[in-house]
Amino acid sequence: MIFFHLIALTATLTEPLLDPKLEAEPKILKVALIFEGAMVLSFFVFSYFDPSLSKLAAPTLLHFLLGVGSACLLFIFNLLFVFYSYKFRIVKSIKFIEGIVEPLSRALSFRGALYVSLLAGLGEELFFRGVLLPYTGLIFSSILFSVAHFLVEVKKYIFIASVYAGIGLLFGVLFEYTGTLIVPIIFHVLYDFLAILFFKSPLKNRLRDYAVS
Repeated sequence: MIFFHLIALTATLTEPLLDPKLEAEPKILKVALIFEGAMVLSFFVFSYFDPSLSKLAAPTLLHFLLGVGSACLLFIFNLLFVFYSYKFRIVKSIKFIEGIVEPLSRALSFRGALYVSLLAGLGEELFFRGVLLPYTGLIFSSILFSVAHFLVEVKKYIFIASVYAGIGLLFGVLFEYTGTLIVPIIFHVLYDFLAILFFKSPLKNRLRDYAVS
């Protein structure tokens, strides 16, 4: 869920560069590769000039457990967010879910979901936590993480954007606590993958129906 709005907006900007005959999934994958690839590249460029940014230590069991556990907790939060959005009929949240998150999730195959999750987790953590956080600080880099996902529509989705900033803050805290980007990368990749699978599955509609019943 974290990267979907960013991909939707980026897809609009890069549409002239893509083959109009391509189906939805190849387009999404190309946009993700372009955008997230640029973030990965920027990390290695900055790391070349500032070696202190290269915090990619070999993962330990604790790192893995922290990443997986955090992803599972955030996924539970996501389920609650969806449930209460429908229960209390929060219109903007529902429009965001049904207009952006669900269509993009359903356009992806299992393999496509894995690819996009890997690209998003790597690209965004290497750039926002690996490059921006050391230079701009925890709070400001988290705000930039949120704004980057919504760009000119940040005011339209201000509530969800604030949630994204909070998630960015959580990624940053884990990075600062462990001293390695591996943990937020594992966290980000796994959470995105679980979220895509959820929005692709009938479970989302069952949760919606239960909330409104």
